[in-house]
Amino acid sequence: ERVFKRIYDAWRRRYAKRTPIFNYLLDSHVWIADDMEHERPALPPGVVGSPGATWLFVGERPTGPLDLPFFTRGNSSGYLNRCLARAGFREPMIALVNAYSRRGGQRRLRRLQDRYNLKVVALGSAARGVCRRQGVAVRATLPHPQYWKQFHFHDEAEYVRLLRRVKE
Repeated sequence: ERVFKRIYDAWRRRYAKRTPIFNYLLDSHVWIADDMEHERPALPPGVVGSPGATWLFVGERPTGPLDLPFFTRGNSSGYLNRCLARAGFREPMIALVNAYSRRGGQRRLRRLQDRYNLKVVALGSAARGVCRRQGVAVRATLPHPQYWKQFHFHDEAEYVRLLRRVKE
């Protein structure tokens, strides 16, 4: 994990300066053309996903060793990522952020929404509260994936259905 953290820190130092990043998906000439046509600034530190995202999913706070949202394969991270894929959210469509950093400070969600013109989905009441206090327009609020996984573990299909409804 130390090696991974050093690599991530080096990447963040280089690309957090708003250097354009392009996503080249081999399966889609439309995405390639769009990326070539529109320069997009890199996402700020603490945000993962596509710089060309249209959806921003806001969680509460990181639980892993890195200050990144939903970044592991297990627990609520794996659950959310699996459900997003099943609901039809492709990687170029989404970005993920936590309302709070590892140190406890609030992320600047309003600035993020305005700069990237994102449709925001709050995951849980804590994320919704931070969005509300910052004046972020929230398109939908869903239960946090950790809550759903813990108390509705037998009904992953319902969480996928909730995500699909958000997209409509």
